[in-house]
Amino acid sequence: MTMRILSAAAAFSLISMLASTPAVAQDSKDELWTAEQSLATARSAGPAAPTVYRMNHAVLERIVASAPAEGAVARGAGARISVPTPDGDFVSFRIEESSVMAPELARKYPEIATFRGQGADDPAATVRFSRTPLGFQATVVSTDGVFMVAPESPEDTSRYVSRRIEGELDVLFECLAGAFAPDAGKSVDFGPIVALGMADFIEAEHVIAQGDGSAGPWRIVTEPSHGHTPGHVHVCIESGGQRAVITGDLMHHPMQCAMPHRDATFDMDKDAGRQSRLSFVEKYRDSGVVVIGAHFFDPTAGHIETDAKGETWFHGLGL
Repeated sequence: MTMRILSAAAAFSLISMLASTPAVAQDSKDELWTAEQSLATARSAGPAAPTVYRMNHAVLERIVASAPAEGAVARGAGARISVPTPDGDFVSFRIEESSVMAPELARKYPEIATFRGQGADDPAATVRFSRTPLGFQATVVSTDGVFMVAPESPEDTSRYVSRRIEGELDVLFECLAGAFAPDAGKSVDFGPIVALGMADFIEAEHVIAQGDGSAGPWRIVTEPSHGHTPGHVHVCIESGGQRAVITGDLMHHPMQCAMPHRDATFDMDKDAGRQSRLSFVEKYRDSGVVVIGAHFFDPTAGHIETDAKGETWFHGLGL
């Protein structure tokens, strides 16, 4: 009996020792991330305390330099990158470059680049991230929820934290469009664009650029489409007798071309957003103008057309 009691006590002691051993967060296999804080240490600081990771900038530059142009991920290609999760693990993504700037502007500011990707092991997971002078910022959306990776401090772009975003998708992000209101002034620090002095304050109907080229006159203008945010606009491009329009945040899915009257979850002013979509579809349906859905997955470009049944659909190019 004594032997059994001692053995049980020894076993309990061993289990207690193992249970009290700190769980150490993993380093990423691609050598991009190195954990600087154990999960146990982070948890002892409170449930919201994240694990801190140090990012290897040289590895990041090597990865993004190998990222192909848009369209590669849809074909099963793409560079690989790991993103740390709030649970101390990593998610692997196949990524491609997804520029938000005109080519000449991107060449002028090579330190600013944006990318998108799809989960290598979980195709339902997506990532959007940027690499700018303000560091690496990523947003991951999956069936498990949303989390973001950003510098621990704006002054240090080598140390990062991953935090889960709680709540419904339509209230996860705060829109700061009001910072661009005429009475807000240009001194507002609104991310890397304003911080680098690259922002211009314009009216809703504005000529961004125009001129004469080898194919004839061309111009880039904005048209008002308020609703998603105050002052939201979409962009129209005309050149050589051809026209295209970029939706911006006016729409987030091709089905909204067929059902523009439905409220959009992400619109701050749902009535204005509904009216903007109705007017947009009415204007560009069967017009021959190429519609580029900024949030549409491949193919992002196509036409809004009426079919033989009189129904309106978005027909992607190449489909």
